[in-house]
Amino acid sequence: MKIVDQDEVLSDSVQKGYCHILMLADPHFPGRIHEKKKQVLKTASTWNDIDFAAVLGDICDICGDTSEYKASLDFLKLLKKPLIPISGNHDCFFEEGFFPASPDGRTKKIKLFKDTFGLPELYREIKLPWYNLYFLSVDSLNSKYFATISDSQLKWFEEKIKQSRKPSIVFFHAPLLEEKTFRFMPALIDFVAHPHEELSRIVQENPSIIMWVSGHLHIAPENPYFFNEEATKNGKMINILNCDLNGQSIFAGATLHFEFHEKVWTRSLYLYPNKIEAKIFDHISCEWVEKWNRSYLVS
Repeated sequence: MKIVDQDEVLSDSVQKGYCHILMLADPHFPGRIHEKKKQVLKTASTWNDIDFAAVLGDICDICGDTSEYKASLDFLKLLKKPLIPISGNHDCFFEEGFFPASPDGRTKKIKLFKDTFGLPELYREIKLPWYNLYFLSVDSLNSKYFATISDSQLKWFEEKIKQSRKPSIVFFHAPLLEEKTFRFMPALIDFVAHPHEELSRIVQENPSIIMWVSGHLHIAPENPYFFNEEATKNGKMINILNCDLNGQSIFAGATLHFEFHEKVWTRSLYLYPNKIEAKIFDHISCEWVEKWNRSYLVS
């Protein structure tokens, strides 16, 4: 397993004229559908133009214990591409039994996350020729919400984004939706990024942020909500949703009704100088699904 090298990504992007980022959302290792997960990683390893994979949190299945981290590492070693792992709630928020971990418990799980994947920090910036990328992680030690970043990380992010003079893309476990989107269903408060008001303010004050990439919702691309940009935006910023890799997804609207299934999709971002293309690969039929392609012009 190799962590992304800034200089290599920069050089390859310039040479190709674009950057290909594979998103792996909510794999929940070891979890369900083991063989299908392995095949996803083996298939992606054959795609020559991938610059790196972004693993969007909930890498561990339930509570981020040592056995789950060992399984996660074993699975990700099958991917012969550089990657950037970011933490989700199942990596550091829960104790066994889905109880919120204590601050000390969360601290230990965050350390285990960093040690397992060889990370000096949970968050980082990647500078490309045409974009700046920001990878944020769940790391609050005392929040009651599932997907919260700490004050120190929030400060780092705001300082960095204020300096950005390029279109900027944020990668985080949970989406950053407008308040009106989840107000009608209070339970959805746990399925958005926090601190919500502060992050929304930063987005509004920094128009360089054009896109927020996330998992967490376990929403399938067959769900009409997946592509509803009016419902999943935050101001002018677009939320790019990604389905889980655990076969436990929401197919019917903005509900919390999960269905078990055997389907597996991954989404890829192709970052060009003047546009971003988002494409979805069906790992069961082994084909790109053209009807789900989306293209966004970038000025």
